[in-house]
Amino acid sequence: MDKTNIRTLSVEAWHKNAENGLPIPITITVNGESMRPLIRRGKDKVTIMPSEKPYQTGDIVLFQDFKRAGTYVIHRLWKTEGEWGQTLGDALARPDAPVLLSDFLGKVVLIERGRWKICPDKGFGRIFGSLWLRWFWPRKVYRLVRKIKRKLFRR
Repeated sequence: MDKTNIRTLSVEAWHKNAENGLPIPITITVNGESMRPLIRRGKDKVTIMPSEKPYQTGDIVLFQDFKRAGTYVIHRLWKTEGEWGQTLGDALARPDAPVLLSDFLGKVVLIERGRWKICPDKGFGRIFGSLWLRWFWPRKVYRLVRKIKRKLFRR
C-alpha cells in the first residue's frame, strides 16, 4: 500500500465513525510500558476494533483516561461487575479504577510483533492472558527482573 492510500484519524474521529455504523479497524503503536511483556512500547502495533459482543475478562480494551484529558489507555479487562469493568495493565500490580463498560471504545484484535501476529482472543493469546491475570507471581517476578535490569544497565 502506498502512502496516498493511508488515512489518518484521531481516536475520537475513529470512535465517532464506529458509533455511526462504520466500524473500521485502527492500527496504532503503543507508547506506554504498562502492557509489557505482551505489548512493547514503540515496537509492536495493535489493531483495535469496536466490539460487537459483550466484553469478557481477559479482553485487551481501549478506553479514555479521564484523569488525563486526551489520553487513552490499553489494558486488560480484569473483572466485571454489572455495568462496570476494572482493568489491569500486564506489567502493573494494581488494577485501575472502575470504568463503565460503555466507555470502552474497542478491543485489541491483533498484535503485530515483527513478522509475528498474535490474536489475543484465540489460542496462545487467550491462554497467556487468562494465566497472566490469574497468577500474580509471574507479574511480580517480571517486575522484579525489570527493576534489577534497570539498576544494572542504567542508560
